[in-house]
Amino acid sequence: MALAGCRAPQEDPAAKAMAGAGFDDVHRGDYAALEPMLGPQIKATPNMTAILEQMKADIPAAAPRGRETVGWNEVDQAQGERVVDISDQYDFGDRMIIWSTHLQKASAAAPWLIEGLHINGATSAELAKNRFTLAGKTPLQLGFLLAVILSPILMIAGAIKAILTKGLRRKWLSVILSFLGLCSLQMNWTTGQLFINWISINILDAGATRGLSPFSPWVLSMTLPIGALLVLSGVWSRPTVKLKRLPPTDLSG
Repeated sequence: MALAGCRAPQEDPAAKAMAGAGFDDVHRGDYAALEPMLGPQIKATPNMTAILEQMKADIPAAAPRGRETVGWNEVDQAQGERVVDISDQYDFGDRMIIWSTHLQKASAAAPWLIEGLHINGATSAELAKNRFTLAGKTPLQLGFLLAVILSPILMIAGAIKAILTKGLRRKWLSVILSFLGLCSLQMNWTTGQLFINWISINILDAGATRGLSPFSPWVLSMTLPIGALLVLSGVWSRPTVKLKRLPPTDLSG
């Protein structure tokens, strides 16, 4: 559960067209048409033709059903030099291909040149592993999922307790503390790999995210609700007890 805002970089039509043309040339095996688009670094790669043949072998012979850009990373450097990495997803029915192209241009007036190519392919059955399902998951994965669900519930419960507790000084501080979590934990739901950032303080951090591509796994994230546990256990946010002063008692005979 998180709020975030971002703005995707403006896609360059010329760069996108060159990335698509590079894939088409490799798909057809037309390396002569590809050669003028290659930069000096990739041209210097030993056995370049053999590498392109290996890439071609991983692509189905039929025409793709569609192309979708699922990744775009651009860096503008000094003196007009630009670098862009484009990841395109090609749908071949039972097989999906991610075609990544690294392009560079020396200046604003210079043409784009391909300086890197990478391919990743998988069948529909292989990609099914990235779906969000409970089948085949380990006790650690199921326990982490339960923790992701319970973390915001405990935070909300701690805030409600702080609000409803009578005689509580600095009630607003206890409410804020209820939503504070310590550490940042993330789990790759496909593999069960766990990542922990011990030096992290978060506010109401729990949820699940996934990239645009079916190649991307679900990633669960949460934070340890330390603040909520302190409030709910009474270690923090104890109400102030006012002692009633009794009148003096006359003990004289």
